[in-house]
Amino acid sequence: MNIATLLNTKHGEGADLHGADLSGANLRGANLHGAVLPTGETWEKYLAEVVLALCAVGNAPLHTIAEAWTFHTWQNCPMAIAFDVHTIEEVPALYRQRVEQFIQLFDARLVPCPVS
Repeated sequence: MNIATLLNTKHGEGADLHGADLSGANLRGANLHGAVLPTGETWEKYLAEVVLALCAVGNAPLHTIAEAWTFHTWQNCPMAIAFDVHTIEEVPALYRQRVEQFIQLFDARLVPCPVS
């Protein structure tokens, strides 16, 4: 059973993932509504605040980042554009874990574009 199946069996209750190691987890199709992420915020707060903050931290215009939202390779990943980097190692250490978290959720097609 993958993690998406486990998360979708909560019957409307959000899973508490605080402290969970989700590295390598298959999250595609997961329903994270109400879930508390390992970083302590709810899924809704993550989408409303963290994603937008990650997009805005660099100097890239938000519309440029939004144009990359359908791509799922590092060369044109929204975070690569936001931070103007070519590898995860180039992301400043302060943001690296958050960018890794974003990539995992983004690659699972769970993160909608925060700007229109």
